[in-house]
Amino acid sequence: MERGERSPLGEVARFYILALLLSWPPMTLGGVRARAGEDAWLPNAAAMVAVGVAYLLYTRLLGRPDPGGPLMADWRALVAGVAVPLMLFLYASLEHGMLGPALISWGLIMVALDSVPALCEELAWRRYTTGLLFKQWGPGVKSFLASGLLWGVWHSPLLLATGGLLGLFVGILLGGLHGVWIAFLYKWGGLATSTAYHALFVGLRDTITATTGDPGAAGVFALPSLLGLGVLLGLVVSRRH
Repeated sequence: MERGERSPLGEVARFYILALLLSWPPMTLGGVRARAGEDAWLPNAAAMVAVGVAYLLYTRLLGRPDPGGPLMADWRALVAGVAVPLMLFLYASLEHGMLGPALISWGLIMVALDSVPALCEELAWRRYTTGLLFKQWGPGVKSFLASGLLWGVWHSPLLLATGGLLGLFVGILLGGLHGVWIAFLYKWGGLATSTAYHALFVGLRDTITATTGDPGAAGVFALPSLLGLGVLLGLVVSRRH
């Protein structure tokens, strides 16, 4: 690192603070609405868009270096990224006897609505934050774990409002592991892959929740956290060999 150049970790810390300042107010509102049993899609989507705005402000307006990254790297990653949320959606819809043209149409609408918020998140958390972590430590356990943890902690206002302290702890743990999986998809398949996965995951999960009126009906959508755990274990094993 040249003299006067900011460290990647310093850039991550400064960007993270800006992202929290912009996104936590709408996310807090979303948590309050969700706790009251009201629709929280709009404030939560606004929180997702806010971190994308933070990315644009930090890299374009303030002129901080953007680590960049490929738009598309490996088509097999895209297949995996699309297949996982589709299989979860299929399982949940069959479990509750809802699969049909109406549910599929509603799912497509929700995925379309969530595409821009998902892209905003991926620019902020994967292209920028994870990209800088890779620059600091390389694509290893430490980078993936930090990426997942930062993403999990970002959800704190929503987790605390809807689940209390226990929900906060469990949510950060599961969300952090899920974040590891998304970071892995980004490293493997590029921005298009992680964005496609994110939009499908959120849109289809919310379709199940909204259709049944029961957040627990989408419980199967917690399974990708196990994929994140698998990524970490795989990295640990590969390092030992």
